[in-house]
This record gives sequence, C-alpha cells and structure tokens, in this order.
Amino acid sequence: LLRPLSLERLEQPTALSTDISFHYQLRDIAPHASMESVQGIFAHSSVAGPEVVLDNPVSVNVSVPELGVAWELSLSPQEGWPTVSSDFWIQLVLLLLATGLMTIAAGVMIIGNVRGAYQRLHRLEAYKVRKKLAFVEGCVDDIDRVRFPMCVMALSAFE
Repeated sequence: LLRPLSLERLEQPTALSTDISFHYQLRDIAPHASMESVQGIFAHSSVAGPEVVLDNPVSVNVSVPELGVAWELSLSPQEGWPTVSSDFWIQLVLLLLATGLMTIAAGVMIIGNVRGAYQRLHRLEAYKVRKKLAFVEGCVDDIDRVRFPMCVMALSAFE
C-alpha cells in the first residue's frame, strides 16, 4: 500500500528545491496495542524514528475509509524551518526601491498639482484685473458720452 508513495524521496533534494529535504513520520491515528510503544509510527525517514520528535511539523490526515485506514503524515525540513527565505534580501531591496520610486512619483505629482493650481490662480487674478480695467474704461467711456453727447452723435440725427 505504501510502495507507490515512495516516501524516501522526501529525504532527497528535488530539482525544484535543491536545498530542502524533509524528515517524515507516518503514524496510525488509532494504533493497534502492539504499536503503542512506537506511538503508532510505522514508516519514517532514516533519521526521524519513533523516538524523535519533529520540529514543528506540518501534518496531514490520510484517510481511506474503505480499507479502514486513518493515518497522519508529518513533515519537517531536515535543516529546520528557515527564518527568512533565501530571496528575502533581494525582495526587501526591490520593495524598498519600489516604495522609493512610488514616493518620488507621488511627490512629483503633488508638486505638479500645486504648481498647476498656483498657475491657474495667477491666470484668474490676471483675468480679474483685465476685467476690472475693462469695466472702468467702459464706465469712463460712458461718462464721456453723457458729458459730451454732441461729440458722439452725428449731425444727421438732429435733422
């Protein structure tokens, strides 16, 4: 029943992860009385015998009700769990670079928006000054027309 699984390959590094290999223990969840001395462990890696306690193992239940099988497979890395991944420092540097670039981009965008708002405000003030000047000039022209109406009217208007 166990032969197709070839659990021994867990002890060998694989092509995907050349630096990680595992200790394993396969135990019966409800062991027979004759297996209680080995805590129900009936298959294990060469180093992780029944007397060895695995370091913070990952466990999964394997159940085949038709055969009355209820097992637990526990795995832990032979070298122990890594504190950080091997690419941690590269990922940290890339994260810091990306954060820096985004901060610079946000700063440039904020400065651009403030500068644009300042320029729009400056143009609005210039427009208001031109409009006030045009209004005052228009008022002066109106006063001149009222004060000197003959200058503006044509002689043909009186005939």
